[in-house]
This record gives sequence, C-alpha cells and structure tokens, in this order.
Amino acid sequence: MGKYRCHGRQVAAGFALVTSLAVSSAAVAQSSAEAADGSRDLDIDTFSPVPRTEPGLLGLDTPEVGQSRDWSLGLFFHHALEPLVVHRSTLGENGGDAEADKPVLHRSVTLLAGALTLGPVELGATIPFIQQSGREPTFSGIEPANGPTLGNVRLRGKAELLEVEPLSVALAAELAVPTSQEGTFAGAGGLAGGARAVAGVRQGRTRVVINAGARLRETRVLADAEQGNELTYGIGGSYDFTGEVSAVAEVAGALGLDARSTEGVSPLEARGALRYWPERRFGVSIGVGRGLMPGIGSPKLRGFALLSIAPGREPAPREDLPAPEPVVQPQPAAVDPDASSETPDDPEEFSCGEDDGPEAGCPEGDHRLVVIASDRLEAFESVDFRERTAELSPDSYNLLAHVAATLRDDPTIERLTIEGHVYASGDAEADRELSRARAEAVADWLSARGVEADRLGTVAHGSDEPLAGGDDERARQVNERIEFIIEERDEEGGD
Repeated sequence: MGKYRCHGRQVAAGFALVTSLAVSSAAVAQSSAEAADGSRDLDIDTFSPVPRTEPGLLGLDTPEVGQSRDWSLGLFFHHALEPLVVHRSTLGENGGDAEADKPVLHRSVTLLAGALTLGPVELGATIPFIQQSGREPTFSGIEPANGPTLGNVRLRGKAELLEVEPLSVALAAELAVPTSQEGTFAGAGGLAGGARAVAGVRQGRTRVVINAGARLRETRVLADAEQGNELTYGIGGSYDFTGEVSAVAEVAGALGLDARSTEGVSPLEARGALRYWPERRFGVSIGVGRGLMPGIGSPKLRGFALLSIAPGREPAPREDLPAPEPVVQPQPAAVDPDASSETPDDPEEFSCGEDDGPEAGCPEGDHRLVVIASDRLEAFESVDFRERTAELSPDSYNLLAHVAATLRDDPTIERLTIEGHVYASGDAEADRELSRARAEAVADWLSARGVEADRLGTVAHGSDEPLAGGDDERARQVNERIEFIIEERDEEGGD
C-alpha cells in the first residue's frame, strides 16, 4: 500500500497564507480603476522562475516542501525577444499583421531569488533587475522601453497539504509589491496577488505537475488590450536520465478575465531545459522557451539559465534518521571477550605498519566503529559512495578498515555476506545492478586488505527492501546502505 500522509499543520498554515494574500488582492481589485489608454504599467513577466529549497521545474510550482530551516539562493537570467508587440489590427484598423510596433523588442531579466522553509511552510522572494529596449512607433504612438529598471518584488509562500504516494498536493500564494518605476513596462501598478493549487505525481524517474489558480490586480489598458484579473494554469514534467542530469519541460499560460476580449491578454508559452544537479546543494538549468499564443509577455523566443545553490540543505545526522533501532543502538553478542584479540593462523598474511592508515585497511581512532552482534556486524557509520555509482567514498575507508580488522582478528566468522541496498530510481533492474556493484566493491576492498575472499559473499537487493518511504533526502540516506550479515560462524573456535 502506498504512503498516506495528511499534513494538518500545513493545511492550516497554507490556508492562512493564501487567505492573507487573497484579501490583499481583493482589496486591490475593488479599488482598481481602468488606466488611461496607452498605459505602460504592464506585467509582461510571464516567466518568473520559482525559488525553492527542493529541485523542481522552471516557472511552475511543485508540491514538495523542504525540511525545516532548509534555505537556498538563486541567480536566474532570461532574455526574451519581442515580449510586447502591438499590431495595427489590435487598434481596430485593417492593416493586418504586416505592420507592428514593438514597444519592447529585447528584454533581459536578472533575478535574485531566495527561499527558506520554516516548519510546514516554504517562503520565497524574487527581485528582478531589467534591461530592455524597444523600437520607435510607426502608428501606435506607444513610446518604447529604454534602459535598465527595477521590476516588482514578488513574495511567495507554499504549504504541502497532502501526500498519498505517488500523489502530492500543495497550496501556493504570491504577492507582487509595486517596486517598479512607473511607466517602464516593468510591472503592474499597485499590489497584485494570487493563489494556485499544485498537484504532482512522481513515479521513479518521471514527474508530472499541474498548476491552476488565479491572479488579481488592477486593470491596465494598452491599445484595445485590457490586462487585469486572470486565471493561470500550467502543466509540466521532468525525467531523470541519471542522478545528476534531467530534462524539464512545461507549458504555462493565463486567461484574461476583465477584458472585453481575451485576445492579447491570454499568453501561452512552452519551455524546455536540461538540468545538471551534481550535488543536491547545487544545480544549473539551461533552456529555451517560445510563445504559443500571442499575448502580453508571450515572446517570440526566450533563452534562460538558472543557477541554484542550497547550502542550507544539510544532510541529516544519521542518529536522527528513521533507521532500525539495532543500527542506531547495536547490541554486541555474548562472545568470548578474548575472541577479538585472536590473530589469523598466518600473521604474515597482513599487518599494519606505523604509517599505515584507513586506506591501507588499518583503522584509526580510539572508538570502535563496528561491533559483533548475533547475526551481523553492526556499524556506527554508513558506507558511502559517490552518488549513483559504485565508487567508494574515501570518507568510508576508516569504517571499512574497522570491518576488515574485525574480520582479520576474529576467524570464527567464517562467512560474511555483504548486502547492497539503494533507493528506488524508477528502474528496478538498474537499481539491482548498482546494489550488486556496490556490494562487490566493498568485498573487493576488504579482500585486498587481509580478509580471505572465500569468507565473503555478496547479495544485491536493489530497491526492493526500503527502510523508509518517500523520495526526500532523509529517506534516500536510510535506503542507501550496506549491511554485513554473518552467515556462518564457528562458535567453538572462539573458545
């Protein structure tokens, strides 16, 4: 049966957050008045990357919320070609599309973003710095954009409401603060806000996300186009090729509600990107977008690069992980206390020199990292690998040196099985092969450091025996593990 979780505190916090922003937006909408024809206070940022503490999509929200006190910073850049075009037909004349004024021909946005998770809620903010230029008008009389300006600061909030594996649902809200300079095509005048429901499904390497909501703001008029309240929607997804590389695609749009006609105020844009995530604390995405339907902010072409760092996403301490109790507090077996001091029959087979360290199979430290239980060797640390590879991390050499020393010193352990486990990637066969390669890598390391190869065996469990559900960092750390199982033991040999 799949995992079911209803986040009661998240529900309350999410509704409180959305209600406060919706009330602000409603107050703005009630007090709004139609601007004069030719208003330049328009919001043409149809693409605003979302800051988050967990890897997500591009401009769409994902339902996941990071661990409490996780934080991230982002530097996003995108350049749009022809995001604002006025055709002669828009003015009610019969010139068709042959003639067009382009008040904003080129628009470059550098976005500073940050996100912080506080308890059940993820908060975020973006600050846009804009450089834009336009073409002198031929018929519309709309003066073009020119030079740098500051856009509207956006404040965001999100709370995950429900998780019924593989489905997650969240509620997100946004408030745009009018920090842009008046008449620069850098943002709608006055406060603007909105809310949206976010639903996502994740199966192995594939994720699909849907957003649906509304945005409330003052009505502004440019020629015959009225930009005001609108419905927002989008669908997107991602596919993980490896643990580090993934493809992301999304389609997002809006439907104008206040206008006499939705023409010109119902933009639709498609975007695609490749994302490289070498560590869970660092990621970069590079991609392109293109407007599918004409509308304010819908570009002829868009290119973007998104850089995210999340130094606040610290790996959880192992003692805090939901691992089985014996792993956290292992109990030694009742064996002869002198058994651990026994030496192999051939002392010349392996020995540690004064300068030998863990890489040579010689343990360091005053405390033992391994104890002998009734049916296994219990380790106080984990065996770590480079992500989604079978290459041992040097940080694990000392633990493995303790394992090797325990086996060298106790010949009564005649057969030890090294069992490999990995988290589910969505490809069961690949998971099994990776767990096999990791178990064999540990066996090879031990046999090269004085442990007889015929005492070692390996078993690959793949992702078939997870200890924790979910796909977050804590669950992955628990499910990625090596276990040392004692298969045969000569109890009399230790006497």
